[in-house]
Amino acid sequence: MNNIIQILAKYPQYLEKRSFKAGKTIFLENDTCKSIAAVKSGEISIKSYFSNGKEVTYNVLTEGQMFGNNLVFSSNPRYRGDVISLKDSEIWFLSKENLLKILKVTVKSLLPNMLCLINMSI
Repeated sequence: MNNIIQILAKYPQYLEKRSFKAGKTIFLENDTCKSIAAVKSGEISIKSYFSNGKEVTYNVLTEGQMFGNNLVFSSNPRYRGDVISLKDSEIWFLSKENLLKILKVTVKSLLPNMLCLINMSI
């Protein structure tokens, strides 16, 4: 199992787990990205279609890879292409709000330990 999946698995209460059949569109180009997403299983592509019929694939993602992580905190959090399931896939979504909750809890739990370490080194 990939590291991102292992990390997300520690926070099941914050995840939205969804399954997509092969060929299903997950997001359309210009949809707003509200979550980071990890491919638990399957395969997805991110691609654009042009009026002249040309199709450009930007990325193909497989188990353990993420998408949306570069957009969710962006000033323009819009998908640059359609996100499509190439194979039956399970995607784990972590909303921006829930990610911030996890970070807040993690920082709070780490802070006393960090302060203790700092005091020990003085």
